[in-house]
Amino acid sequence: MEFSSGFIFTGFYVVSGCFMGILVLSFSTWIEFYLRYSLL
Repeated sequence: MEFSSGFIFTGFYVVSGCFMGILVLSFSTWIEFYLRYSLL
């Protein structure tokens, strides 16, 4: 029981971490694009 709950918690942590990484990466890319476009 503890192993399954820990495995689910670890999987949720990894998935949320990957989602946050993709979100931050796309967000920083949009910021860079916006700054480059506004400077031109």
